[in-house]
Amino acid sequence: MAKSLVCCILIMQSKSIKKSIKALFSMSGTILVVGASNNPEKNGFKIVKTLKEKGHTVVPINPKENEILELKVYHTISEFVQANPKSRINWIDLVVPPEVALKVLQEVKSLGLANVWFQPGSESDEGIKFCTDNKINCVHHACMMVDFLE
Repeated sequence: MAKSLVCCILIMQSKSIKKSIKALFSMSGTILVVGASNNPEKNGFKIVKTLKEKGHTVVPINPKENEILELKVYHTISEFVQANPKSRINWIDLVVPPEVALKVLQEVKSLGLANVWFQPGSESDEGIKFCTDNKINCVHHACMMVDFLE
């Protein structure tokens, strides 16, 4: 079911893909927001705020911050995984430029994590291909907040 997404190109008309993604949102687990921000004008802030308000377990990832919306910020995904080895990570939401996303994908692969969401502007053909080649499930060309957190 939801665990067998296998690197999807999100076609918004596909009800089965949307259903699988919504199922992942309904499962307990953590959503890491890479590129989280303390700036209320930035999407990295808005996404953390929305996820938190909707009751999701959200973890901000940003190398320059320590706290966002009263949540502890981890500087890398690896730092979070080492500090919370039993946490189930459902999504890694990328809110960073494509060149940063590529570096983060290397970390995702090395940690054996499964589900990545490229927020609009973070995706690239190279990043999507990396996910496909490494069997990392990915959603791209869709906004988590607009398409799934309404």
